[in-house]
Amino acid sequence: MAFVDEFKALCMFVGREIRDFFEDQSRFLKPLAIVSVVMFAAAGGYVGYRYYVVSQEQDAHRSFVQYLETFQTAQQANNSQEWERMVSLFESGYQEHKQRNVAPLFLAMKADAQLQLGQQVESINTLQRAVDALPQKSKLYPMLATKQALMQLDSDDDALSKDGLAQLVSLARDTDNSLQDMALYYLGRYYWAQDKIEDAKKVWQDLEDSSWSQKAYPSPWVAQAQQSLQQLAA
Repeated sequence: MAFVDEFKALCMFVGREIRDFFEDQSRFLKPLAIVSVVMFAAAGGYVGYRYYVVSQEQDAHRSFVQYLETFQTAQQANNSQEWERMVSLFESGYQEHKQRNVAPLFLAMKADAQLQLGQQVESINTLQRAVDALPQKSKLYPMLATKQALMQLDSDDDALSKDGLAQLVSLARDTDNSLQDMALYYLGRYYWAQDKIEDAKKVWQDLEDSSWSQKAYPSPWVAQAQQSLQQLAA
């Protein structure tokens, strides 16, 4: 009987503690309920925010694709009115979606339209805005930065041309640049155009000897550099 009495006493004690725990809401349950509500609201808010961001990114990509189709129509017409319309259209697209990842591409296409209008300086400035809007780790960064450098090199403005060369050299020397092979090739082309044949040979030879030629999918810029070297050797 002693064991049964002890068991009954234990049950009564545990029951009383459980009752006291649930009755003392101000001490336990209210803080727990508040924390639970806050965590649930935070989780719901995060999911909602992520859904909003994804939907906004998708909307921006759809708009860009639609604008590209309009750009192709402008290429077929190829007149100043259409190119001016493209400049306005892509600027509006950028302003509407400038918080989205695709936003710099709206500016890149605007720069192309400005170039078609002969607005070289304005085009370079627009492309600078696109480059500035990109993180350097973005895969788009080296492509647009190289394009900007080449446009500056084509400029009649000595200061712009100097800045373009400095940028192209920097991109060509950057081993972390995913398009370093392209920068090296165009740097060689620049030297060749400036009749600096030995500098062009060195840059192209460096590209030919680099790891780019050893990759599973050989760089097309290596092949072009090899062809240019053969022309110089002929």
